[in-house]
Amino acid sequence: MSAGTVFLLVNEKPPSPSFLSGRVGTVLNVITLPEYRRQGIAQRLMKMLIGDAEKMQLDHIELKATEAGYPLYRSLGFQDVLSEYRSMKLPFGREM
Repeated sequence: MSAGTVFLLVNEKPPSPSFLSGRVGTVLNVITLPEYRRQGIAQRLMKMLIGDAEKMQLDHIELKATEAGYPLYRSLGFQDVLSEYRSMKLPFGREM
């Protein structure tokens, strides 16, 4: 049994000025079991993930932060992304 987990999804996109290699990471499912929170586990897992992303020479890694996770990610160097674009989705199945 583990106290926490984090996943890195690597996406390949066509290279561009924003994505020189075309390889971008997305952080998913940063979870620490309640009884292990506030012990630095998520921070250690994220530092390991960041090291792996650097070794893979990704252009950057991105994530969507909850209010609870936001201070951790900011402390690790993540920056807010301001965009003129709006996030949208097209739901299928039960979400409609």
